[in-house]
Amino acid sequence: MKLDYILFRKINDFAGENSLADWVGIFGARYLIVIIAASLLKYIFVYRDKAERLLNLRVVWNAVFATGLGLFFNFILSFFINRPRPFAAGLGTNIYGEPWGSGSFPSEHTTIAFAIAMAVFLTYQRFGGFLLVLAVIVGLARIYVGIHYPIDVAAGTLIGILMAYLTVKWITPFLISLKKKKSKSSAV
Repeated sequence: MKLDYILFRKINDFAGENSLADWVGIFGARYLIVIIAASLLKYIFVYRDKAERLLNLRVVWNAVFATGLGLFFNFILSFFINRPRPFAAGLGTNIYGEPWGSGSFPSEHTTIAFAIAMAVFLTYQRFGGFLLVLAVIVGLARIYVGIHYPIDVAAGTLIGILMAYLTVKWITPFLISLKKKKSKSSAV
């Protein structure tokens, strides 16, 4: 835990020192997640043919399902780990304002950002890689503005990536195979 506090201070100590850096930090912590989520609209409305449209809809489904799964997992974790936010514990500078929830662990914004980015990355590496960079910025910004510790962001990152991987590699293929079996049995 001591390393967690040291890393938090190294990132958060700059908060409140430069108005441009603070604006970027607040934008990254509060609004960049909206841009990441809105990027899924690209997959709904931009495609060349029916096959690409179906693939794109699967990407959106995977991203949304992985996000929901990640948030559900975070909700369960919050019953067992109730860690106060750094500013509530008297650490660092909070330039964000009052966040929605009281618990710090894990970072839900980071979970959402990485679940979406990884779900896209597993199908479309170039754009997914770009979204992963944005997700890293979201996580770092949450530390910079003073509302999460690095371990909160690391946990959110791992949960988001894991839920996206489970959704893309196991859950969605399983659901598709069930649907195919059902359609074969109803055709007989």
